[in-house]
Amino acid sequence: DIIFAQGFSIWTILALLFKPLGKWRVIINYDGSSPRVDHRNSWWRLGQRRMMAALTDGFITNTNAGKTYLTEIINAKPSRVFARPYQVADPRALFGTELENLDSNKNHLKHPVFLFVGQIIHRKGLKCLLESCAILQKQECRDYSLLILGEGAQREELEIFTKEQDLEDCVKWIGKVKYDRLGAYFSSSDVFILPTLEDVWAVVVLEAMACGKAILCSQFAGAAEMIVEGENGYIFDPHQTEILAEIMLSFIKNPNLAISMGEKSRQLIEKHNPKEAAKFLSQVTSFVLDN
Repeated sequence: DIIFAQGFSIWTILALLFKPLGKWRVIINYDGSSPRVDHRNSWWRLGQRRMMAALTDGFITNTNAGKTYLTEIINAKPSRVFARPYQVADPRALFGTELENLDSNKNHLKHPVFLFVGQIIHRKGLKCLLESCAILQKQECRDYSLLILGEGAQREELEIFTKEQDLEDCVKWIGKVKYDRLGAYFSSSDVFILPTLEDVWAVVVLEAMACGKAILCSQFAGAAEMIVEGENGYIFDPHQTEILAEIMLSFIKNPNLAISMGEKSRQLIEKHNPKEAAKFLSQVTSFVLDN
């Protein structure tokens, strides 16, 4: 009866072309808006997407930025576009079968512990974060730890940078971690940092919030919409490394800041859970079938 199609792919085109034959409805999932996926400078892409939008029965998107793109750029009817986080976190999946915590003393972690989780590639902006750490190093500020979880093509280059900047006492390279063990690292950290240069959503932010963490989120992540500035974290430009260093320093000087912001994160994320996401998808389904 209904096909949920991912973005403006060739498969979405096929679903729309055969829609009269199959007598089905089509809902397009558009995770969020970013330059890499929006193709705003391509008249051919925009023209194609506008034709597809005219044939689509509904859209869902995680972000208000995604809704703005769909309605103002692609010309989708506002009544057919629904914006709400539907790619959400279930913290139970992060802890496997039993809750575990890292032993901070055993692992020589100095608090506050900042945590990065993601691919180690240019787009994720880890180099910007390490440059901020280098600024702290020059200020003789070493009373913190940065845990880096993930693998990627840029790891070797950034490990060399870490050694050159004498950051080895503060920066810990963990590598790839199974999803059901991520909870242990979230639990043992104080502040989650996402320095991405571009992400349409970034569900890892919601995972960190569900674990009660203060959030430092790049302005180039769709999930930045989940941050209430100054309450559960801060939004920053990853290219402005000195400002990021100043924000990190505020947590180093005031350990209680992470505690209060983490609690606010937990409160804000309560309404964004799998059950509520399911209700949202059910409501969109009913709308499309009724119209």
